[in-house]
Amino acid sequence: MTQTQIKSLTYEDYIEDYPEDGGLYELIDGRIVELRPSRRHQSVAAFIHVELTLEIRRLKLPYELPYPSSVKPLEPGQGKLPDVIVVEKAKWRQDWKGSSSVSGPGPAQLVVEVVSTNAADDYEIKRNQYEALGIPEYWIVDYLAKSKYVADKTPGVSVLVWAQGRYQKTRFTGKSRIVSPTFPELDLTVEEVIWAGEEPGYGDW
Repeated sequence: MTQTQIKSLTYEDYIEDYPEDGGLYELIDGRIVELRPSRRHQSVAAFIHVELTLEIRRLKLPYELPYPSSVKPLEPGQGKLPDVIVVEKAKWRQDWKGSSSVSGPGPAQLVVEVVSTNAADDYEIKRNQYEALGIPEYWIVDYLAKSKYVADKTPGVSVLVWAQGRYQKTRFTGKSRIVSPTFPELDLTVEEVIWAGEEPGYGDW
């Protein structure tokens, strides 16, 4: 019996063959895999996207937020699709005809991942990949806080800042203001983020 071998896709294949059905897809171990975020996940990500966009406009910061936009890790057969990505406008616009992808730390300035059920993806795999790329800032937004990575099981936002080849993590919870080197004047609390601007306990989330 002859076994059919499935071709392992490259990042370039992923960009070329990205499905055009409106879905969200990542390249994982050479396979294009559909992402199926929950409604709350999508609301939290959209809220962050809007708040950062407003901050960029308010202060006329040299960034923009293309979405969706993928990141190319150093490992072959991988392609990540952050929930939010902030890029340097000047570097991004050097090639407006290029694909919506980022292959290194510039133009990417900040990436945000909202944690759903598979926390290891965001706390370990993507953290290591973004750290290896030297992306200056990485947020892990964990509204569930049910995994082994959160000892006190308190929802929070971890801000990881790249310094000397490694990420240094600070975790914020509750009514604490999120401190971001990219957005030093940002007036946004953890509660506002994890409830997507609604009152804590809103709906059946």
